[in-house]
Amino acid sequence: IRTDTLATRTYIHDPKGDVSKYINRLGNRLERLAKRDVGKKTGVLAASIRKDFFMAATGPAVRVGSDHRIAFIHHQGAKPHIIVPRNASVLRFRWHGSIVYRSFVKHPGHRGNPYLTGPLKRVVLGR
Repeated sequence: IRTDTLATRTYIHDPKGDVSKYINRLGNRLERLAKRDVGKKTGVLAASIRKDFFMAATGPAVRVGSDHRIAFIHHQGAKPHIIVPRNASVLRFRWHGSIVYRSFVKHPGHRGNPYLTGPLKRVVLGR
């Protein structure tokens, strides 16, 4: 069997072709599932999740994620640690309705919520 390599390359690399549309649909689904699965205490992290479609050297591709500063920690989790002020002498925050000042706080850590990898497995496996 002989294949037409130009036709195959065009089919795979055409940004408006069937392969690109399929990859884009998978990216849309992944973005939707990630936004659904991420924690929504304020909704800021969910709103920051974006899908980018682009043409890579190997063909159409999507990138789904967030550049928000807490995205990685929310996804991967964090061990217990101490938080100290960087540009002030004390930390100021609201705790149970009151404003509190502390020179440091002991953060208990965070288990992590794989809001990207869980949905990615579902999208790739078609579940």
